[in-house]
Amino acid sequence: MKAIYKQIKERLLTLELSSQTRRKRTPSELDQFEISLKFILDRVIAAYAAHPFATARIPKNRNLYVQSRYAIHGLSYRTTIDGVLPLLLEDKLIEVVRRGFFDKETGRGKQTEIRATRKLTSQLAQNRFFIPRLLKGQPQTETIRVHNAKKQNVDYVDTEQTIEWRENLRKINNCLLRHWSYLDLTKNEWGLLQQEAMSNAEHLYLPVDVSNQTIYRVFNSTKFNEGGRFYGGWWQNIPSRYRSMVCLDGKETVELDYGQLNPTIMYGKVGLSIDGDAYDIGISSDYRDVVKQVFNTMVQAKKKLTHAPRSIPISMTGLRWKDLVEKVLERHKPIKEMFFVGMGNALQFEDSQLAEKVMLQFAEWDAGILTVHDSFMVHHGYRNDLDNVMSDAFEQQFGFKAKIKLEPKSFERIRKPGVVDETDLLELIARENEYGDLFGN
Repeated sequence: MKAIYKQIKERLLTLELSSQTRRKRTPSELDQFEISLKFILDRVIAAYAAHPFATARIPKNRNLYVQSRYAIHGLSYRTTIDGVLPLLLEDKLIEVVRRGFFDKETGRGKQTEIRATRKLTSQLAQNRFFIPRLLKGQPQTETIRVHNAKKQNVDYVDTEQTIEWRENLRKINNCLLRHWSYLDLTKNEWGLLQQEAMSNAEHLYLPVDVSNQTIYRVFNSTKFNEGGRFYGGWWQNIPSRYRSMVCLDGKETVELDYGQLNPTIMYGKVGLSIDGDAYDIGISSDYRDVVKQVFNTMVQAKKKLTHAPRSIPISMTGLRWKDLVEKVLERHKPIKEMFFVGMGNALQFEDSQLAEKVMLQFAEWDAGILTVHDSFMVHHGYRNDLDNVMSDAFEQQFGFKAKIKLEPKSFERIRKPGVVDETDLLELIARENEYGDLFGN
């Protein structure tokens, strides 16, 4: 990959000098040019690897390029948007699919969407399925983040704790990068997944990018006692039914999670344990997922809500929001004072600390582990180890035992009988070194 990037860099600089209005760049400007070029190429090439028609988004908001703890070091607006981007377009290596906009009245907008052209993809097509492995790396931006209510980055002053969390993340991410996680899907199944992701607002209409092999933490307060969950891994952005098809180093995984985590912690705070299913409020079990959403909304909300959030399909239960709330409160009398007081983010902080403990243990063993908040995926041979680590971490943090459950396999293959898929995962892994050489790594 480095060889391809170098060729493109040299060609663009030659193109730039061919214009009488452009001068030769200084050494420091060349460094910035290379950073900007990598910034754009990484995005369009990762999108192409995910799906041939996928686009990448390029921010044109100048504030995002101001040097801060959240910015990529050395990335400037002038070099990226006014310099490299026009050259890539002029050389016909990329094309603009949709132009971005910003509405000052509403404060809303969309970023410009670009895509690699055939001139660029022709250099990558033969090795497209290996591109994510060549693009993976340590995060280029801050891994300990604070977001406000609008999900905007907030600056903060480092403490001994934030420094320790950042170092712990470095250990966890280094472990993740020593392994390789992927989806054991056929070409057809992979295509359907990407089409589903790119048509889904919850996924921001973006494809699944498996080069995103590392994670970061997001807190909801500069006091660092709310939120703190881990994000950024590609496996967190797929429909849950696909998680049973996640592989680590070419091997099947198992997924364990803390059953009824929030209710368990809440009951533990009053010295009690849950009797039965926390989400059984006396209506059909068909609506368990709806009840779970109602419960979590009541925990997250800072005041009593008179109407259900639009995202919760309560109409299917045949009950009003008020009725569901009353049933949850009746079912959970011992902890009723914990609802509608904004406890959700504090509980997220507690489960994020739990997740850190579990992942650090696996990093110490140099064993890959993927987290989705309160659940974890590992090589199937580590199932018992994961169970023990999760149990010990929970009891150490809360002083009582947790319920841990195995997630069932829920993905149904669409492979046709007798048809061998041309993108067999194990074959790709076996030929990794061959393709790595072709990319000049």
